[in-house]
Amino acid sequence: LVDISNARSLSQLRNDVRTIMRDGPGSSRQRFVDSDYTHFLNQGQQEVISRTKCLEYSTNISLSINTTYYALPSNFLSVDRVTLNNKEIDGLSPDLLDMQNDKWEGEKGAVLHYFVNFSSRGQIGFSPIPDVSTNTGVAKVDFFASANDMTGDSDIPFNSLSEFSPYQRALAYYSAAVMLNIDGRKSSSEAYMAIYESMVKVMQERCMENSNTTPK
Repeated sequence: LVDISNARSLSQLRNDVRTIMRDGPGSSRQRFVDSDYTHFLNQGQQEVISRTKCLEYSTNISLSINTTYYALPSNFLSVDRVTLNNKEIDGLSPDLLDMQNDKWEGEKGAVLHYFVNFSSRGQIGFSPIPDVSTNTGVAKVDFFASANDMTGDSDIPFNSLSEFSPYQRALAYYSAAVMLNIDGRKSSSEAYMAIYESMVKVMQERCMENSNTTPK
């Protein structure tokens, strides 16, 4: 297995995958180029974060009169919790809001719920719509986030958070598994995918135990 005791940069992770693949300059052939390695490492990173929900951040939104929708950060994946003026409010889907009141989209008053449309996940809405200043305030949205893609050789996975250093090797195993499968080496691919899966499971359990893994 690849020995990774400290944080690994994108360049180092590419070399780790090359070692597993035996695809380095000294091999009889070089099947993949740097951009291929970078692509699959980033693909693995996004899959890990999507599955584990280990990256969580917060954003504050100042509600305005007669305004329903507000933009969410570009790294938004899903909502964990929303508070308005330090009081938690419930999230409901538009379908459930329709069932409660088919005229909810035009209803005004004190905010009771938030919602995120599947088709417009870059925005969060609040219902009823605030109609006077006393029905506005600051909404704090705690959300699960995607990781920044690694582009530069010195970039570190998982937004450079040191607590995730023990799990960075999972990206090397994921990438090797995918690329070995492309190369027709199925048994080796399955072996490395199994290692990847076991590491992701441990990471997910750790993040579930500590919901404050990343600063809000």
